[in-house]
Amino acid sequence: MNNLPTIMFSNWYHWSDRTLINNCDSAGVYLLAKFQEKPSGKANMLDKNIIYIGETCNNDLKGRWRQFNRSAFQTKDGHSGVVL
Repeated sequence: MNNLPTIMFSNWYHWSDRTLINNCDSAGVYLLAKFQEKPSGKANMLDKNIIYIGETCNNDLKGRWRQFNRSAFQTKDGHSGVVL
């Protein structure tokens, strides 16, 4: 019997639209990628444009993204995955 959850990612979203993603107030795994143009379709964890794969730990996706945003774009502490 397989009780493992199905791994599903949403479509790609622009960083500024991240809070529009369904269930972003839940825990999860997220992919950050850098593209010249937004791709269509579901995010693929094997895409060569991915620059970071993260997970929530005692947080929800929205909170973790807020921490990433502060670290990446405001040079504040909160997300160790950001290297400037």
